[in-house]
Parts: sequence; structure tokens; C-alpha cells
Amino acid sequence: DLVEFRRLVEQYKIGYVLEDNTPDGIAQLVESLDPREASGFKNNLNAFNKIYNWEEQEKTLARIYAEL
Repeated sequence: DLVEFRRLVEQYKIGYVLEDNTPDGIAQLVESLDPREASGFKNNLNAFNKIYNWEEQEKTLARIYAEL
């Protein structure tokens, strides 16, 4: 379990974090998918990508390095 990855997925509602990554667990998730929810993930990903992209992260890194 990648804690930071889980936090981002849940905070921004951009997908699912699979608890059971066996073939049966994946199949169960796929069968339960709601197309409206998947559409929401797409919209949320667009917002997420405005924050977490190289151009924005570059600014953050430059600021951090400048403070060292």
C-alpha cells in the first residue's frame, strides 16, 4: 500500500485504490464500476493535472532549492 498514492487518489477522487489485487478482486471492481463515477474521475483528473504537472512541480522544486 502506497500511502501517499492512496491519499492523492482519495483526496482528489481520481480513481480507486484496490484492496484486493487478485484477478477476482480486479474483476469484482470492474463489474461494480459506475460509468457516471468514471466520468467524474475524468473531470477530477483534469483538475488534478493542473496542480500536479511538471511545470508546477518545477516551481515548487526551484523554491525548495532556493531555500536551502
